[in-house]
Amino acid sequence: MLATAGLAWLTRIGVHSSYAADVLPPLLLASTGLGFVMSPSMNTGTAGVAPSDAGAASAMVNTGQQVGGSIGTSLLNTMAVSAAASYLASHLSPPIIQLCADQERTEASPTAMQNESSLLLLSSGCLGFP
Repeated sequence: MLATAGLAWLTRIGVHSSYAADVLPPLLLASTGLGFVMSPSMNTGTAGVAPSDAGAASAMVNTGQQVGGSIGTSLLNTMAVSAAASYLASHLSPPIIQLCADQERTEASPTAMQNESSLLLLSSGCLGFP
């Protein structure tokens, strides 16, 4: 839930947001939440495995984490680029293309963060975490 709250907080960043006040606190919150998730998930993935198979089980858990992270990153980037393209298409006018560049980047990231925080909230609900 901490990671979800941190990612939801990141949706509020804008063009004039500062790093120290608007980006760092939600990143710290999200990273704390993810820190509470990673160790127990690794422990759960290797629990009950025979000592002779512990290396293979650990490798499978790490592989699953890497593949899931890669797929998740590509999906979130696709969502961000789609949001940026939609923003530019609706605000496209030759004299203001350069002016829209900064705003377009800040429209894409919150959309991806909203989707990611929703997925985290859904997955924690499916796993039965309060």
